[in-house]
Amino acid sequence: MKELPHRIKEEITDSGYKEESSEEANPTEMDYSAKRREENARKKWQLALVVKALRQQGLPYIRIGRKLKIHRTTVKKYESLTGPPDARRRRRSSGLERFLPELQEQVRDGYTIDSIERSLRKKRYKGSNSAIRHQVEAIRRKEKNKTKKETLIYRKQVWKLFWQQLKELSDKEREVLNKVLYLYVFGI
Repeated sequence: MKELPHRIKEEITDSGYKEESSEEANPTEMDYSAKRREENARKKWQLALVVKALRQQGLPYIRIGRKLKIHRTTVKKYESLTGPPDARRRRRSSGLERFLPELQEQVRDGYTIDSIERSLRKKRYKGSNSAIRHQVEAIRRKEKNKTKKETLIYRKQVWKLFWQQLKELSDKEREVLNKVLYLYVFGI
């Protein structure tokens, strides 16, 4: 049986109460694409070390390229590497940054992506439609997360729930009591 904390954080969503998770995703775990980028960077560095060794022997770029089955300009590029290549993703500019305040305002006002694109094109936006769509989706996600409200349930309130008759409790109070029993009394 766990000790009942002084305060229990809860999120109120449209479907009712949802306990806030104290466990976060481990930031050291890498997803598949990040592992692949790391592996490719490692392979590239190993190939660059081979290129450097062959250049030390005096072989020309073309012969090294034929031997390693890579283009001669790639051989030159690998020879100039001073360390392992960076495997992190680089964020590219979409040209949308200067339109962000207007874009956010239009999303909050409920405009569709097509109408937002038309208004940005009138103001000389030359980027892609997908950049607008991704930015709008990100703004909508942020707005959706802001609408979740957090509430605190105090230990004193929980004790009062324990001593009341079950038939006197509202559905919400019963749900809170069940969660507290489940999490702290039964130790699950």
